[in-house]
Amino acid sequence: MAAPTLSAAAPSAGPRSFEGLIQHIRRTRPLLASFLEHAHCDELPDASSAEKATLGLSFAAADTSFRDQLQNRTYSEQLLSLTKEYFGFSVRPRFSVSDLGESPAVRRERERRAREDAAREAARNHPMITEARALFGGELGPIELLDHESGSGGPHATA
Repeated sequence: MAAPTLSAAAPSAGPRSFEGLIQHIRRTRPLLASFLEHAHCDELPDASSAEKATLGLSFAAADTSFRDQLQNRTYSEQLLSLTKEYFGFSVRPRFSVSDLGESPAVRRERERRAREDAAREAARNHPMITEARALFGGELGPIELLDHESGSGGPHATA
């Protein structure tokens, strides 16, 4: 389920999203942003009812320590200030525990695993590997993935 977006927003034009809020916060408070990445956004604040604007955040039971950190006075004050800056009006966070939504951190991990699985499968089924296995009657050992971040765009397999 995609996070809701807010079409009419604050200081800078354009739709507002939970991912956009996280990126905004990451610029000045990376640790606070990393706590938010473990939440699922249930509700974005609505500019039409700015006086009662709520940011609904739910955390999986295993991630309640991140919720607890966000409720800490220091982080809570930072969150209030940065959400007001991002949305253009005061926003009250509402925290809950629920395993129904997927947090950005969980989504990123799922996508990373899918890319790795695809790279391993591509290596396993590569024509050269298939031919070598047929010629020598061997079995393919464990496939190690090397992540080359400079320009290649993803993991590469070595056998």
